[in-house]
Formats: sequence, structure tokens, C-alpha cells
Amino acid sequence: MAFRALQAPAVGLPGVSGGIHYFIVCIHDDRVPINPIPHKYLIEPDGTIGHNNFAGLTRQERDDYGRLMIARKEGPGDRDRLNEIPRKMGKVYYPPKDSIYALMCVLPKSPPNDLLSGSLLGRATPAIKLIGRYSLQ
Repeated sequence: MAFRALQAPAVGLPGVSGGIHYFIVCIHDDRVPINPIPHKYLIEPDGTIGHNNFAGLTRQERDDYGRLMIARKEGPGDRDRLNEIPRKMGKVYYPPKDSIYALMCVLPKSPPNDLLSGSLLGRATPAIKLIGRYSLQ
């Protein structure tokens, strides 16, 4: 996780040019995607994460979110705050639909149906159904 510089100095991603990039960390269980987590980063020319405020968070919200993401223990109200901030961010970090479609083409198995409603993958539901029917099963 040196790329994110959470607990160590930043290390750039090799081969990633500067600009806005989308990443999806996709947690799997027995090769089935169960928790896709979208990320959107402003990448500096050296491959490290640049400062951005895509979601329009206040300074306090950004500070709280950064602190809560690496906290080893939860304090009073931390869980609520950690849930509140991403709700405000909404879908600003979601990749374009074309990218979601491309992701679905390379997944080893179709995601469970409960991921398809209101989630990141739900944005490409027609494509997922088509892919699941013809190429992933």
C-alpha cells in the first residue's frame, strides 16, 4: 500500500502516467467478486497520488476520513463518521460505465445478484446480464 502513502512514504506506480485514473479493488471469495471498491486518483507525473478534492469534502471531512481509514481502534462516533463521509462522496469515484463493462468481461465469475442493485456493478447491470449469459458461465 505504499502507493497510497498511508503508513509509509509514497511509492509511485510504475508505468502509470500522470492524470486522473480509476482503480477498482475487487475483493473475491472463491473467485466470485463480493466487494468492488472504486477509487479515483489524481496521479502525479512520478506515479504518486496527487492532492485532489473530487468529492467536494471539507478540510475537516478529509482529515477525519484520512484518520479513520488508518485508525487501529474505533472511538465514539467513528463508525458513524466513517459511514457518513462516503455517503456524501456518492458516486464521484465510480469509473465510467465502459470501464465497468470491461471489468465484467475479465472477471472469472459473475457477481452475486445482490451486488447488482444500487452498487458499483449495478451501473452496468444490462452488460453484466449479457456477459453472464454468454461468456462467464
